[in-house]
Amino acid sequence: MHTAYRVSELSQTSGQAGLHQIKLTLGSLTNRRLAIIGMGQEGSHVLKNASTMGFEKILIYNRTDQKAESIADQYDDTVQALPWRGRFDTITTVDAVIAATSATTAVFDGHLFSNQNGPKVLIDLGVPRNIAQAGLPEKIDYWDIDHLTQTIEQNQLLKQRLLDRIAQHVPKAVEQFYIWQKQLHIVPVIRELRESSLKIEKEVYDSLLRKLPDLDAHERQVISKHLKSIINQMIKGPIKTIKEQSVQPNADADLQAFCRIFGLTSEAHLVGGDPQTTTEQEKILNEN
Repeated sequence: MHTAYRVSELSQTSGQAGLHQIKLTLGSLTNRRLAIIGMGQEGSHVLKNASTMGFEKILIYNRTDQKAESIADQYDDTVQALPWRGRFDTITTVDAVIAATSATTAVFDGHLFSNQNGPKVLIDLGVPRNIAQAGLPEKIDYWDIDHLTQTIEQNQLLKQRLLDRIAQHVPKAVEQFYIWQKQLHIVPVIRELRESSLKIEKEVYDSLLRKLPDLDAHERQVISKHLKSIINQMIKGPIKTIKEQSVQPNADADLQAFCRIFGLTSEAHLVGGDPQTTTEQEKILNEN
């Protein structure tokens, strides 16, 4: 269900929502550079998620340089800690900025991002804002905590709708599992029916080759293919019937009669299960 509905891809925190918006704005993150300002709880969490997204470089800054360096040491060379005092010089060389400091006043002036080669998207997780909006170029995709909170709320509503849809699959899945579980004990019967049928097919094929020794490789292949097709078509109906009988109240009696009709020796296995692994049992049931 997670694969089909991708519920886990919906952002549940402001940091996740910010990173998702960066990906939407930039498209591919190959050869892209990200700057994260502030290595508190929020910034560290953002870095953990960003480190697996494919950025070429992630620059991290913290008021205490040693803390940023210590955190960078926990990652590969993609993550680099830079001195706090140099943040203004390098911040415009990246493609995206996430500001997550606990500062009570703006850390960046909006005019700082007027450079044509500056970042294309700014994520401001600060409360109050870390980036002053005055002077901020309109071309920059700017998201503050209020915008991201709205996104999270929308995701929560969407997630609940998806969960409701997922829940509708549960009764059918439980019923399918119940049927599958009830059918496990007929695996030896199906296997023996197939093996005995293939044995007959091989005997007939070998007999034909003895009587028609001049057949070339292609002719032999055609004959073998058609013999297998005949066998498969002949046992398809009985296998379907035995699978349907296996979940009925009088299943044991019907299955014992089935084994006697086809001369199978698996009757003794109908009660008590089969020593095969569950994976092997499931494969045999699905193949038929």
